[in-house]
Amino acid sequence: KRTVKFETDVRLTARGLHYTGPISNSGPLPPQADKETTYTVTLSARSSSNGVSDTIVKTTLPIYVKWLKNIFPEGENIIFNENTNEVIWNAGHIASGGAKEASFQISFLPSLSQLNQIPKLTGDFSLTGIDDFTTSEVHDQKAAVTTYISSDPQFSQNQANVVN
Repeated sequence: KRTVKFETDVRLTARGLHYTGPISNSGPLPPQADKETTYTVTLSARSSSNGVSDTIVKTTLPIYVKWLKNIFPEGENIIFNENTNEVIWNAGHIASGGAKEASFQISFLPSLSQLNQIPKLTGDFSLTGIDDFTTSEVHDQKAAVTTYISSDPQFSQNQANVVN
């Protein structure tokens, strides 16, 4: 007799939004040098087959991006460490085949040195958790969110580069 345990496939998505999403944003698109534009970062964590406990998602904000303390849904366990510029979402338990989603708002103040660029609004994202069935650690990573917010349905390609 053999017991075979399959580790769950945990997936993280990170989207940047401006026009749509759970938090209202302001400021010009394309982003303009020396003018503040706000964005919403929406994170989703999904588990394919097993439940996942102690799920944590982390990223770091660049020095030119400001944390605005707006979180959706309200009361979601997202904290910002001012000393390290790290954003930490304690997503907790994700049910088997389930998903969790949370959003936070940031402010971007581009400089003249970023003209014609598509700056990063966050660092890369990492997810860690414990598979409830296999008790092994599970991981996923996603690239940084930039000003190219193609997941926002009202965004157009010419709104990503910083302009003067």
